[in-house]
Amino acid sequence: MHNRIIALILFSLIILSVVYVFFGKNWLTEQQLIQKYRNNQFVRNELMKRLNEIQQESQQIISDVLKQDYDLKFFTTQEINLKPSWEFEINHELICPPLFDHKQIYILQKDKLIILDKNGVQIKQKTFSFPIRTARLLDANRLLLLLENGEYINMDRNSSKIFWRKKDILFPPSSSGRINLDQISLSEYGRLEDSLILITTANRIEIYNNLSGKRVASFISVDIINSISDFDLQEKCVYLETDKEIKKILFEVNS
Repeated sequence: MHNRIIALILFSLIILSVVYVFFGKNWLTEQQLIQKYRNNQFVRNELMKRLNEIQQESQQIISDVLKQDYDLKFFTTQEINLKPSWEFEINHELICPPLFDHKQIYILQKDKLIILDKNGVQIKQKTFSFPIRTARLLDANRLLLLLENGEYINMDRNSSKIFWRKKDILFPPSSSGRINLDQISLSEYGRLEDSLILITTANRIEIYNNLSGKRVASFISVDIINSISDFDLQEKCVYLETDKEIKKILFEVNS
């Protein structure tokens, strides 16, 4: 009996070793990342939804007990203001909304890459032989560019050193569509009461509460807004593009 148990344990170890060798460490890591993503989605969506339901139920119970005609508020109404900060003048339309990381902003127009610091000061400019089609920030401090001639360029964000260039990669069809709808999640910006929806149309930015649909802030630009960046959690702002300039718009949250 003892020998059978030992044999069973050894057989199990062999099977696990074969699975590990066959799939590799990356497969196990991927499964962990998938499970982490699912857990984050559950916390972000299901628990936040349930918390809101509990709050509404509690308000109704207390209101009934006190027999009041008004809605009881547990928290004071949060005020959000959109405040312009600096501006950076441009002379060509961008090929995509401004990109940013923890310390720099990346402006792409025609055949130029312009890098700014978070105070709107130009650090570097690089010109390419062909117009830039699109770009994406990648891991390991890399920036990936796609040029109009179908060439992909992988480069260092800080030094602009080019690590590799390739033309034998899928070349996407032309697309002029731009996303003007975004979310600022409560799980990302803890000072908010609820997640916010950011809607950009023409020369106006409007902010709505995700749960109630109430408009909580707005900003009117003198010039037409061509594109707007994602929310910069570190700076608490967005960067919008007009025909003339890049503008940093701060989110001031007053509870």
